[in-house]
Amino acid sequence: MWRKTSYAYVTEFYDAGMLVAVRVVMLMLCLPFMSLANEPQLSDFEKWQKARTAEFAEYISAQDQEFSQFLKQRWVDKTVETVPVKPSTPKLPQAPIAPVKNKQQDYSAPVKVIEPEPLILPAKIIKPDTPTVAVSNFTFLGAPLQLDINPFPTLSIEQLNAQSVAALWQQMAKTNQSALVGQLQQISEQLNLDDWASAYMTHEVIAEFVTGDNTNDKLMYAWYYLVQQGYDVRVGYEASNLYLLLGINAKVYGKKFLTLNNKRYYFIDFAHPNLEPSIKVKTYQKQHAQASKLLSIDLAKLPNVSGALSHRKLNFSFAGQAFDLSVPYSTSYVELLASYPQLELKHYFGVDLLPETKQALLEQLKPLIEGKTEQQALNLLLRFVQKAFDYQTDDEQFNQENFLVATETLHYPYADCEDRSVLYAYLVKQLLGNDVIGVLYKGHIATAVKPHSQLQGAGYNVNGAKYLVADPTYMGADIGEVMPGYGAQSPRLIVIN
Repeated sequence: MWRKTSYAYVTEFYDAGMLVAVRVVMLMLCLPFMSLANEPQLSDFEKWQKARTAEFAEYISAQDQEFSQFLKQRWVDKTVETVPVKPSTPKLPQAPIAPVKNKQQDYSAPVKVIEPEPLILPAKIIKPDTPTVAVSNFTFLGAPLQLDINPFPTLSIEQLNAQSVAALWQQMAKTNQSALVGQLQQISEQLNLDDWASAYMTHEVIAEFVTGDNTNDKLMYAWYYLVQQGYDVRVGYEASNLYLLLGINAKVYGKKFLTLNNKRYYFIDFAHPNLEPSIKVKTYQKQHAQASKLLSIDLAKLPNVSGALSHRKLNFSFAGQAFDLSVPYSTSYVELLASYPQLELKHYFGVDLLPETKQALLEQLKPLIEGKTEQQALNLLLRFVQKAFDYQTDDEQFNQENFLVATETLHYPYADCEDRSVLYAYLVKQLLGNDVIGVLYKGHIATAVKPHSQLQGAGYNVNGAKYLVADPTYMGADIGEVMPGYGAQSPRLIVIN
């Protein structure tokens, strides 16, 4: 049984050379912790800092005032463009079944199985005194957080134009929520969030604490606090509709965007993913002085997740023997992953599982392949992915193309060819250590494995090495077997790091 411990802490952070006290009370699970000593009397340095606080606030106000003046200038009409959904021919309506073959006796030596990494629990946590501050409850990734946060004034947006947006920016700047910016940045660090997850968390906080149902109010506040965190985020509008525009460091599929200063800004509405503009929107040209950072999307950066786990029951058979597995996973992590835009397939291969999921899955599969030859082990893992997950196309399950990382495949009831390929490549790499590549046919995706031993079958040469086809969607097929109709193709190969 894995034990999880809750704790609270008070912390400080540095911002623009100034020490800003931030009261953040976090009840976290499985996160590292550093105990803090009682605060001493004010030092000479701290007295100097206190004297400079007003000057620092004036600097921030001047910076926001300057940006407000930019916003009053003429906005430009920008044409809305679209990155299409991932191009592909129609996928298999159902997973084909491989013909039954006469098995030849395999006398090869047993394969060496990699020992799964042990689950590392945090050290015993010392709980300091909880500060006596007014806090608001908020939950993210299963972690109950308490934020020291002031009420958000209603913006009362009557119309959208350059003058009104500039006035609204000044109104938001006067709310003096600099402590909230620090808290958001600190929580992002503690939860090990990439920029996309940090932006999504900011949206969630705004959605929770900005009262009323005015979508434009919430978008305006989200824009302001993302800019205050240094992100290259803009707003645009058409008629009475306001849009959030995110500068992102990756190619995003299926989302509209506009190009400004040779950069793409994608229309992203976390609350309403399908709300997009039509042809043209107005936006400003010059960005806030501190908002220069593109949002980095890094699926490989695993967040620290708390809360209860769900379990997926999986069963399959191999060589006449049936197996049953139960794998824990975090639904709050799946919910976060669902907010991510669709990226190129290469970003999904190699994304790790959360520690508890990874340990449970690998420790249950490891004894099933121990004592088997490399060919038998590769085929058993193939059979697991082929049979433990029902097949359905993304159009049927999600009404759109939707690549999944391994954690999501454990959650959703169905998995199509790319989801199976991502999971199979992960399991082979983790348990057997083989190099694996993605194989992109027209209308289908499989994998190919570089064997350690001399195995026979269909495959592809990559940098002088032979990779044998391993197709997790060709039901009952073994390594080296190509699905009918695809053997004559020259597929695109994805090298997985």
